[in-house]
Order: sequence, then structure tokens, then C-alpha cells
Amino acid sequence: MNFELAALYGLGSVPFIIGACEAVKRAFKVPAQYLPLMGLVLGAFFNVALAAQLGGAKWDGLFIGLIAGLMASGLYSGAKNTLRR
Repeated sequence: MNFELAALYGLGSVPFIIGACEAVKRAFKVPAQYLPLMGLVLGAFFNVALAAQLGGAKWDGLFIGLIAGLMASGLYSGAKNTLRR
């Protein structure tokens, strides 16, 4: 598998992770304190599935997924704190 291509697709999932976390938060009334953990889980799940689809190593997908989940939670909280002030 081309690692650069997988990283591009994987990190492109950050907006999707943010949207999925927000949808789950609103639909199931999940407290906001659990959103970073949910972002990590969703990022890992989606990117391991993407790595399996592209025929690559699952560990690469897990690594990229954790990075994407961390980016999503940081982007979400950064935007929320900026707009709140």
C-alpha cells in the first residue's frame, strides 16, 4: 500500500469524524467530555477499515486513525473555544 495515499485519505477523514461525533452527541445526548474518546475510536475504526480496503497494514490504519481522531478533537475544541470568547 502506498503510505502517502493512505495518509491523505485517512487525514481527510477528520471533517467526517467531527461531523459524526457531533451527530452522535446530539442524537444520543452524549456529554461533551466523551467526544475526544469518541473521535479516537471513530478515527481508528474508519482508518483501519480504509487500510483493509486498500490492502495495507492494519497498524498503519490504526496509527493514522489515532492521529485523525486527535486532530478532530483538537480542531473541534479549538473552534468551540474561539467562537465562545
